[in-house]
Amino acid sequence: MQRLIGKIFSVTILGLGTFSSSASASDFMMLQGDKAKSLLDRDSIVRTGTTAKATVISVYLNTSSEGEAGYSATREFSCTTRRVRDLKTTYFFKNGSTRQDFKVEPWRNVLPNTILETFLDMVCNRP
Repeated sequence: MQRLIGKIFSVTILGLGTFSSSASASDFMMLQGDKAKSLLDRDSIVRTGTTAKATVISVYLNTSSEGEAGYSATREFSCTTRRVRDLKTTYFFKNGSTRQDFKVEPWRNVLPNTILETFLDMVCNRP
């Protein structure tokens, strides 16, 4: 996680702080939806057979009632069944605290025309 945060360059999100490094914009794919901005770390993509793992960071456009501001997740994508599951998640809160969840989530379908589908296509089609 620190490697990933160290790569993010001059990004200030929801007052969480600014991180600087010499990373280029091509290291990430960023998409914005109705509720969050999501980044996929292209350097984190690892393909193994018909699955791929990657790190995804989402920052909510509005902090939740619990003060949750976003999360970083290691996601596993099934390229053949077009499903995804979270392997590890770190939640970030507006007050600066974090909470880690190491519970492996069950597989879930990736809905068409979503940010998650774009990420699945990217990690599964990357050479």
